Amino acid sequence: MIVEVKNIGGELFYNQRFNYMTRKWTDGEHTFSDPVLQVRRHRRQLQHWLSIKNLPDLPIYCLVSNSPETSIDTDDPDLNIVIRTDALPEKIEQVEASHAGPSIDPTSLDRLTKNLLDDHTENHYDYLDKFSLNSKDFNKEVICPTCQHVPMRRIYGTWQCQNCGYKNAEAHLAALRDYYFLYGSSITNKKMRDFLMLDSPDIANRILSNMNLSSSGKNKGRVYFLNF
Repeated sequence: MIVEVKNIGGELFYNQRFNYMTRKWTDGEHTFSDPVLQVRRHRRQLQHWLSIKNLPDLPIYCLVSNSPETSIDTDDPDLNIVIRTDALPEKIEQVEASHAGPSIDPTSLDRLTKNLLDDHTENHYDYLDKFSLNSKDFNKEVICPTCQHVPMRRIYGTWQCQNCGYKNAEAHLAALRDYYFLYGSSITNKKMRDFLMLDSPDIANRILSNMNLSSSGKNKGRVYFLNF
């Protein structure tokens, strides 16, 4: 069972015609991406993963769990996978009762466990989705750690602050750490140039090479993996 947990207070409305969710709160009404679409997408991804691993086609259930303090409404009377957290134990019991016996044999279960552990990657918390942010809400350039001036300039291999004169060859690491927490571990030369506001692909490539990151792909298609 896949459970998409949303700890969002207020009055929630799940619009299934246009696939979005709205919340009415003390500061007004806000729109969010549709958790129902998200959890169903996760189910499809897991089904695809089982297929490419030649594992049994297991029954996969999905739910969207909301805080007990929220009120929930929807335009779809047949939408039965959206619940409040206090109803989760009963839902799990209902699923268990709908199966007469195990859906997978012990050998396949061992294979499933091993493949899950082998393919597991560290979870990336989606701050942009959580707080309804976009890239325009952030300073993409390198910030001076001494005076907080933006931006620092890359001059002859060193970042220099035009305000206080501070110099540091690795000042970009703080900015890339921010990128990691906002967007995840994967980054390309182009994405680095965009985030650090660099004009030169060669400079971006030197920075990436000096960081000794693991990567996949070749040439312009190469993807690097940050490891903060």
